[in-house]
Amino acid sequence: MRILEDVYLVGSGSFGLSHPTDPHVYLIDGGSELALIDTGSGVKTELIMQTVEQEGFSPRDITLLINTHSDWDHARGNYRMKQLTDAKTCIHEIGVPVVQEKLWPEIVLTKKGIPSYPVQVDRVLNDGDVLQVGRHELQVLYTPGHTNDHIAVVLELRGKRVLFCGDMVLGAGAPGIIRLDANLIAWRDSLRRMRDLDPDALLCGHNIFTLSRGREHIAQLVQRFETPWADIAPGPGPFLPSWWLMRYPELIEDAREQPLPRPEPAV
Repeated sequence: MRILEDVYLVGSGSFGLSHPTDPHVYLIDGGSELALIDTGSGVKTELIMQTVEQEGFSPRDITLLINTHSDWDHARGNYRMKQLTDAKTCIHEIGVPVVQEKLWPEIVLTKKGIPSYPVQVDRVLNDGDVLQVGRHELQVLYTPGHTNDHIAVVLELRGKRVLFCGDMVLGAGAPGIIRLDANLIAWRDSLRRMRDLDPDALLCGHNIFTLSRGREHIAQLVQRFETPWADIAPGPGPFLPSWWLMRYPELIEDAREQPLPRPEPAV
């Protein structure tokens, strides 16, 4: 689904484009090269690739898999994506051990006996890095808070500033899931930095996104973080990846249906 010039939504559980456990997965068309922002949950990854092809692109032209953070629904798909493309996996340095060694032992799929496989990280990301995707340059912005390894990605697109913000803000001033180990001070500071970029399009990891006045959506959440008694966590959000797995066990079987060769160990 084309949402901006050179930007497509190719995966999304929220919008029914791919498996319910997937976040929004964005494709950036750089002409000679393509990049994905996040790789999904790794459940029925082929659905994402089908959309890529329906939009007229070849999966083999995807050169970068850019993870906004290492949560399983955003990064577990790296392994299968690397099988289906020739792309390199990119993630912030703090997230490297998660995708190479830890492999989400606490998630529903793991507890149901469904393994995850290690992926070699090809490029370690840090604040200020620039990624070249054909005719486009993507700037990496380190935005800890939701997780310690969270990044946002900035794309200047013909006079429009596009911010891929992962789970830092989900539009309409809503935060991503706030866990007990979240760093709220870092989250607030990252939001301020994102707000001050004055983005037009705010392309988030779940739920609604906006193609204009993105700064206002971030500013609403900044205001909530700055109040003396912050009401920023009203309760668990419905329809996020684990919600589906806990309520619809048949979706767990989707993960079993995907035969995977025995992977080579990460080095």
